[in-house]
Amino acid sequence: MNKIIKNSNGVALLMVLTAITILTAVLADFTFDGKINKIKVINAEEKAQAKLNAEAGIALSVARLRLYKDIFNILQKNKDAKDFVTQQVLNQVWEFPFMFPLPIDKKMLANQKAAIEKFQKESFLTGELQVSIKNHSNKINLNLLRAPIVVNSDDSKETEEEKKEISDTVDYQIYELFQNAIRRKNETDQEFYDKYRYIDDPQIFVTAMKYYVSEPNSFQDNFSEIIRGKFQELDLDSKFSIFSSNSELYLLPELDDTLIDLIIKDVTTHGNAMIDLNKITDSMLRLLIPGISDEDVTKFFEYRDNPKTPHFFNNEEDFKNYITSSGMMNETEYAERFEKFKKAGIKFGPSPTLFEVESTGVVGRTSYTLKAMVAIPSIDEVIEKEGEKDKETEQTSQTTSTTSEESQDESQDQSEKTESEEDKNKKKETRLKLLEPRVQEIYTE
Repeated sequence: MNKIIKNSNGVALLMVLTAITILTAVLADFTFDGKINKIKVINAEEKAQAKLNAEAGIALSVARLRLYKDIFNILQKNKDAKDFVTQQVLNQVWEFPFMFPLPIDKKMLANQKAAIEKFQKESFLTGELQVSIKNHSNKINLNLLRAPIVVNSDDSKETEEEKKEISDTVDYQIYELFQNAIRRKNETDQEFYDKYRYIDDPQIFVTAMKYYVSEPNSFQDNFSEIIRGKFQELDLDSKFSIFSSNSELYLLPELDDTLIDLIIKDVTTHGNAMIDLNKITDSMLRLLIPGISDEDVTKFFEYRDNPKTPHFFNNEEDFKNYITSSGMMNETEYAERFEKFKKAGIKFGPSPTLFEVESTGVVGRTSYTLKAMVAIPSIDEVIEKEGEKDKETEQTSQTTSTTSEESQDESQDQSEKTESEEDKNKKKETRLKLLEPRVQEIYTE
């Protein structure tokens, strides 16, 4: 009997120990799952916060560019201030990178350190933020390739011919970009030459781009039928609208990644008011000055980007003076060449209007990076020349002070001497006015 009791107690004890072991394993499993889920939740929170930080960085950058736009427009109205505040100084509004928390230098005064610490303590931002703005105003806008839409009206014929001339000019600039890039690549890369020596005329690449963005049957050239057939053969749909991203170029027939990469640094689909002469690339310089030698190209960049004594072009006149004085072009050739670009809607100057913003938010062990293309559109604002208003005001006051008889005589004379449109235009001038910054594209790496 005692033996049975002992055996039963042993079984009971074994069952208890087994139950404890199982419960311990279950508890450990729950604990492990709980910790994993907690880590997942923390990571999700950190990622969400890091993304919010990155978005805040984009918003901050747009605010800085808006401030740049406002100052630029004020300077355009005030010539004295414009001469005092150069474009190089104005660019400091946006070009310095921003980081949070703000770095505290040991050389700072006590009140400066206190102000920074107070700002960071009162800030709602959690974690870190790093923001940089890069100038991308050195590219030709591919959307200028879009063929004009024919409008049925009495005045449409001349207008469409003018637009076609402009469009053809843009076509030729892109054509030259391809031609120069392919020629130079052939000279330096045997593998590239072996693969692409079949290319007789890069115009087919320009036609593919133009066909993609233009309305159906809006233009005709030597390659339009071939490209139309390629789209149908590959079952591709033409957009018949402007490019919204550079990535759309990789959808086009006849153009592979290698060929697109030849020009991708010199073109954009986001548009810009002018091409910044202080950022033009090797390819762009060769496009501006046909036949320029490799030696002159080297001298140009040594002159402009010399680390010890860089030369900043604060206006187009500075650039023109360098090009003509160095013998790359004479003044007549320069004027004719740049007039073609202006007719195509391609302007040159020192003022950046297209930017790439990179914003990285960091919270804990998580970082999130956003990139955005921000464009500042512009219009040519027509204004009266300085001095003309004062003259008109003085004439009005003199007219008011005359007798009624003299007023009648004067009004008669004025009616006989009506100003021609040409005279009126001489009293007017145009100035560039920047509009609100616009985020064109946001993407992650």
